[in-house]
Formats: sequence, C-alpha cells, structure tokens
Amino acid sequence: MEQNQFAVNGNLLKRSGAAILDFIVFTLASLFLISSAIGPFYDNQYNTSQLSEQFTSFQLASYLYDEDETTNQVLFVSNGDIPDAIYNYYSEFKNGKVYLEETDPFVFSNSWYNETILKINDEGTFFELDQADTTLRAIERNDLSEDEQALLLNFYTNAFNDALADLAQYEPYVSLAQQINQFFIEILAIAASISVLLFYFLIPLLLKEGRTLGKLALGLSVVNKDGYHVAWWQHLLRFIGLTITFVLAIYTILGSILVSYTFMIFTKNYRSLHDFLAMTRVIDRKQSLIFTKEAQLLDYKASLDNTALE
Repeated sequence: MEQNQFAVNGNLLKRSGAAILDFIVFTLASLFLISSAIGPFYDNQYNTSQLSEQFTSFQLASYLYDEDETTNQVLFVSNGDIPDAIYNYYSEFKNGKVYLEETDPFVFSNSWYNETILKINDEGTFFELDQADTTLRAIERNDLSEDEQALLLNFYTNAFNDALADLAQYEPYVSLAQQINQFFIEILAIAASISVLLFYFLIPLLLKEGRTLGKLALGLSVVNKDGYHVAWWQHLLRFIGLTITFVLAIYTILGSILVSYTFMIFTKNYRSLHDFLAMTRVIDRKQSLIFTKEAQLLDYKASLDNTALE
C-alpha cells in the first residue's frame, strides 16, 4: 500500500502535551468518581467511613499516634513525646492484650519494661533505677555525655519502631488495616478503569481518528502506519496496549511509561509501544490530509496532476 505522504507526524512537544493533558483529565475524573460515586457507594454498602474511624481509634489508643487539632490528620507522636508514648503503649494499650487465643495474655510490669525495652542490664545502658527500686520505671542517667545523648535519641527511635512493629502484629488492628486497604484498592481500581475506558477508548472512538481530549486540544490525530484512517480494531488494540502500559507502570514505578516514551523519541514516525501493537502513528491534523483508503489518495494526487497540467 502506498504511503500517505500528506500525513505529517505530530512533533514530540505536542504529543507530550497531549499525554499530560489526558493524564490530568484522567486523574481528575478518577478523583471525582471516588469522591462522588464509588466512595459513597462503598461507604453505604460496607461502612468504610466507620472502618476508618475504628482504625483511627486503634492508632490513637496505642499512644503511638496523635491527632493534629487543625487538620484532624493522624500523625506519629512528636519526638519529645516518644519516651512516654513507648511506655504507655506497653503499660496501657498492650497490657492484657492477647495476640492469639492459645497464648497467655501480656502482663506489664516496670521490671519487664526496664529490662526488655530500656535494656537497663546491658553494658553501656542509658538508664538507671531510681533509688534502686525495680518496681519503678527507670530514668535516664544524669551523667550522659553529648555523644551519649545523641545516641539516646537513636535508641528511642529504634524502640519506637519496635513498638510500631509490635502493634502491626495485633490481629484486630492488622485485620482492620487489611480490610480498609482492600476496599481502597477496589475503589481506586474501579474509578481508574472507568476513567481509562472513557477517556482512552470511548471518547477517541466517538471523536474518530483516535482523538483523546488532549489530542483534540493540540490538533493531533491517530492514523494507521501508512497514514490512513484507523479501523475500530486498531482503536481497541491501541487501548489494550495503553492499558497494559498503565498497569505495568504501577509495578515498575512508571518504568513502562518511560520505556514507551523512549520508543516514541527514538523510533521512526515517533511511535510508542501501543502504536507498534496497533500499527498506528500520531499525526498533526492541521498539517495533514487523511484518507480512508489508498484509492482516495490516488484520486487526490491525480486531481493535483490535472490541476498542474491546466
């Protein structure tokens, strides 16, 4: 088949701009679906907001988290509160908690805390007993050097992380977190799927010439590799290839998108991976003439020759 020499490739700047515009529209549409439709539906069916409140209650009850009064956002406790947060976690939250039915309940004591968490019996410990009373919480040594004080901050950080890891083994907390994550992934997947189908398949199919909203705004169209109108199955293949690229981007930290963009930069006619799959390319619509089939191109060229002869 004769190449349509009147199909002018779209430049990289326009293609990149169209891709960015499409991604912005896709993201905004997904967020809108999550907040106005899918999210409320899941909340009505599965009480997801109540689950989130329960999860927040667990976090705050553990003493390892605090709530910002201005934003109501749950954050880790501040550095200055970490020593007390660790102590309260073991003495208040974990005390009496049972991880598994066949195990004995956890019973807190200051002696256990001093030995296990503060490691008071270890060489070079940062703590000492107050008046040698093992029933009291150990205190920081008053003779710590500057270097030891710096190491103490690191000690508290590690102890805090250990407490967080211990909390992550608490079955009700873990089960709730998994349930919330599952619902979140489902909501996100449904919203993204609808947005991808709408903006990368249905709209290009309705607008014809494979034009997404971004391509429409920047005057780009999709044609087959020879420069003619694309068939419906090429729209479908292009959509499948693009969807696969998006899905792989989640697992490759956008690597698949980078690979596809690299193909577009260094290949003839600036074709990306989904263009190769669908046997298509992107052209500048304002500078091009698109024909449905080869016969139309030949008729047009013949008319130009006749005009030139006259």
